[in-house]
Amino acid sequence: AEPTGNSVAALNLYRLSAMTGDDAYRVRGDGVLKAFSKIVTQSPAALSEMLLALDFRTDESTELVMVAPSRADASEMVRAYAGVFQPSTVFVGLESGAPPEELAALTSLAESRVAADGAPTAYVCHQGVCLLPTVDPAVLRTQLGDVEPLPSRSSTQP
Repeated sequence: AEPTGNSVAALNLYRLSAMTGDDAYRVRGDGVLKAFSKIVTQSPAALSEMLLALDFRTDESTELVMVAPSRADASEMVRAYAGVFQPSTVFVGLESGAPPEELAALTSLAESRVAADGAPTAYVCHQGVCLLPTVDPAVLRTQLGDVEPLPSRSSTQP
């Protein structure tokens, strides 16, 4: 099954609102949810991605900022994040050394974020209050809620 474009748009609008602090994105996301509220109420399984948008809207978001020298350097930390199901997480990936003006133009979440000793570093924040930065994927998983991923089908088959 593929998510509808409207469902993806609603979730992305809420993420943009959390990333930028611009409430106009939240208002537009609310408009999408309102337009589909009857379908979501009567047949929620028909719009599962829209339910994720609703979850994001009604939950406190978690902000994850990852700073690394390059994308390749961050792969292990990104896998740690990808292994945790947290639909209310906003993820911002940054390359260290980028001009501060460019980072500030993207999001205020990027302020004062650096790669610790050149290692990929993750900053997990809730409503702007951050935990200690980490370079350890296991610590990152714990900070994100210590959620174990479901086993893949192939590993459960005899």
